[in-house]
Amino acid sequence: FGKPAYDVNPTSPYCEVLRLLVRNVLKEVNLKKPQTKGGIFSMLFGERDPEQVINLQLSQLHPPDGSSFSPIINPRDVRSQVKYVRYNLLFGYIEEAKSNLLSFMEYSQTSAPLCELLGEIFLIEEKLSEALEAFQKAVALDDQQHVAMGYLSFLSGSKESFDRAISAVEAKIAANPNHLDLINDYGKILMINEHYEEAAIQFKKALKSNPNYLEAKINLATSLAKIGKSEDAIEMLIGVENKNPRLFFTLGEIFYQSGRLYLAYKAYNKASILYPAYPGLRPRLFELAGYLRKLDTVIDLHEKFVNTSPKFPDLHTKLANFYHLAGKSELAITQFKKALAINPNYKEAKIKLESLQKDSIWRLAKQHLEDATDVNAATRALKAVVNFISGDEKVRFPAEAVLHIKNVGSSKTIQKAINAAQLESGTAELDLSPLGLLANQDILLFQIAEAKTGNIIRFAPHYLEKEEILTGRCVVDLDFDLNQETDGLIEHLTKYFLVHLESKKYSGLITTNGSAGYKALLRNESNGLEASGYINPENDTQINFVLNASGKASMAAVNPGDRLNIKIVDAKKDVAFATDFTIAKADVLNFCKTVVAQENGKTKEAS
Repeated sequence: FGKPAYDVNPTSPYCEVLRLLVRNVLKEVNLKKPQTKGGIFSMLFGERDPEQVINLQLSQLHPPDGSSFSPIINPRDVRSQVKYVRYNLLFGYIEEAKSNLLSFMEYSQTSAPLCELLGEIFLIEEKLSEALEAFQKAVALDDQQHVAMGYLSFLSGSKESFDRAISAVEAKIAANPNHLDLINDYGKILMINEHYEEAAIQFKKALKSNPNYLEAKINLATSLAKIGKSEDAIEMLIGVENKNPRLFFTLGEIFYQSGRLYLAYKAYNKASILYPAYPGLRPRLFELAGYLRKLDTVIDLHEKFVNTSPKFPDLHTKLANFYHLAGKSELAITQFKKALAINPNYKEAKIKLESLQKDSIWRLAKQHLEDATDVNAATRALKAVVNFISGDEKVRFPAEAVLHIKNVGSSKTIQKAINAAQLESGTAELDLSPLGLLANQDILLFQIAEAKTGNIIRFAPHYLEKEEILTGRCVVDLDFDLNQETDGLIEHLTKYFLVHLESKKYSGLITTNGSAGYKALLRNESNGLEASGYINPENDTQINFVLNASGKASMAAVNPGDRLNIKIVDAKKDVAFATDFTIAKADVLNFCKTVVAQENGKTKEAS
């Protein structure tokens, strides 16, 4: 230890392989025979002629016809390749790890460690038969390949393979007691064979010597979750500073297994942003996205029940439970409190409220899984499918009309003349590119007005979802008849409301420290709706907030007279800036309000 490989043995197979890679992978063709012995070439090539050494290696890479040579790296000299592949596996970059591994195996087809790694990758990809074959080959090449034997025990149920794996790794640890990778391997063999408590002991040993040993930390978290210590596992993983796809996926699995499905979805989504190709990720996201959509429908139904029967504590408690499942813990707390206000002795509401308020893991997880960096989708090529009729065959439109579309954030508009025949056909597809850059959370206003009088006869606001931006297509139902439907008009129209905070200083704080430092928060004190701030994609001196009440029956995002407040806080929750303001009727009609922050910390409202 502590000496370069060239100092120990400059003519070792390892050194020759490195020279081979330099010549053929890096395409270095200018290596020349040294003029005198000694110096750098003596260190690189030893006493042998360097050209002869290189030519020998080249002949193995590209053997002449009839030659028995094959491109082989000595199986004993693959440590650097194994470490490189494991590095990619550690961070969850499976495709890159597999591609590199297969490239290495072209030059060393009889390496037990490489065969073992291939089996691990196949197992991650859920290719069990291929994994079994790879592990069997690894053990056939080296009967002391302990991790491969551990996996064979798991796949075949062979106690003999498990005992051999344990014996092999214990013998190696006895010879190298400070080798942390061996201790981690010991825990890994125990973990994959479902001896989770014993595995946790080994991972803790490795972490005691090196608290930053990431693989041992992920393995320990997995083991702890299996023995009912999910909160310890979650807290440990969230505490890792530089998170990666594998860590987020592992967090998602722990949340999923412990029934925290909303947080599982957020963790999987973080992994997807970093590495969409992670095996098993897409089915999980698809499943949970469907679950959350159904949950929103159930919430909407129970909100109607509560509004029509507000004096039943069990209805408030059920709604609170659904809010909590959907990640809306603040609303859940409100409903539990309402249930207890009706019946202070309602045991279920009391127990669940106390549990939710003490749930530090929930707050910690949401803090790290929900931030302004989620707002990152934008496009200039969005199509809108506008539906004018929904089931009413008696609808009559004016002979001539104008379709207006406005982006609330930028005030850019589109106008398109449209006749009665086009309207009565039921649908139209429009190109929204004249509106410029569109991002998720943008609010678009669609309306139809009579060409002659200018009277608005149809109107609908639309909130752009991230999925719509990514697919380049949104669907808008423009079937709300302003001439006939007046009850709940404000609630129907103002489901979304945009607030701009103009400030170069504070937007700079969010831009440079948004993921780990400063956050901007907006709250409507009148109805409890909240929104996180994000930088306007077209104006980096402006922080945007969008209040969204689309999932709230009989609730508007804002009403005239509502009091809103903005706070910018750092990671310690210290307030760097705060202001509050009142919503006017004109703001509601515009679906937007702009607030300008002054250098002295005060604000003024822009028209």
